[in-house]
Amino acid sequence: MTRGVKFGVKLQQINISFEDLASKSRSCEELGYDSVWLVDHLLPIGDNPLTFPILECWTTLSALSVRTSRIRLGTLVTCNTFRYPSLLAKMASTMDVISKGRLEFGIGAGWFKPEHDAYGISLPNMSERAARLREAVRIIKLMWTQEKASFQGQYYSVKEAINNPKPLQKPHPTVWIGGQGEKIMLPLIAEVGDGVNMTWISQEQCAAKIRVLDSLLEKYGRKPQDLKKSIQNYLFIAETEDKLNAWMKRIADKRSISVEELIQKNKPIYGTPDTVIEQLNRYVDLGVSHFIFVFPGATDLSPMELFSDKVAPSLR
Repeated sequence: MTRGVKFGVKLQQINISFEDLASKSRSCEELGYDSVWLVDHLLPIGDNPLTFPILECWTTLSALSVRTSRIRLGTLVTCNTFRYPSLLAKMASTMDVISKGRLEFGIGAGWFKPEHDAYGISLPNMSERAARLREAVRIIKLMWTQEKASFQGQYYSVKEAINNPKPLQKPHPTVWIGGQGEKIMLPLIAEVGDGVNMTWISQEQCAAKIRVLDSLLEKYGRKPQDLKKSIQNYLFIAETEDKLNAWMKRIADKRSISVEELIQKNKPIYGTPDTVIEQLNRYVDLGVSHFIFVFPGATDLSPMELFSDKVAPSLR
């Protein structure tokens, strides 16, 4: 029986040349991954921007679309505060056309204050950011599907806006909304999202969030299957426990924490292939259909190869 589970890789466009990033994207494609994703930040988080350059998300994805042929290309997640929603709708439509229908559209409310301050972009409080995001998603979907889009909101408006060409995907690309706060973000996601992306989340936390989402979906007249569920987690995978422990210790030491603290903070999926299969199956049983992995500090492609060869076929 086919379970329809999808696997993606979040690539870091920080301190890397475009050619190397394109090469990694092609490797993901050759290994059979379903998608690659980039962050949408203007400054690297926690690193010196003078010594850790970062490639802009949308222009880089557009370029990657002509260096690949099958793999889907996603934003994890677009920062809504950076671009007016009508412009973003146009950019996303163009990207979907260039990539021949391979865009995965992730969007969030925005949060990293230093880049907003540095670039002169306003960062309102969380409540207003969520309200802006709600309006933005509505405008974007209208511009993707209507001949002329009109919308008057508290923060954004468009008047008979023509977006031509439309996205190739019908009715439109999936709108993945990043967030898991139960007071503000989950109600918003249940109301206007096509999918949710939750990050650094344990199985127990994921189960609790999905229960809340399912209840909210019912409130908005929707069914649980109307909202796709995805998670982004670290993945540590190795053929032996010794190799696994050495990799995790190297990452923990780099952060001056213990392996136990690394696990507690980041909720990684980790183990040998059989153990990883067991862990992922428990997420799938909760309703998760998309996994986006970060392979932290991996020095080569061997962990990605091992997952593709020994784990992915058991869940697809």
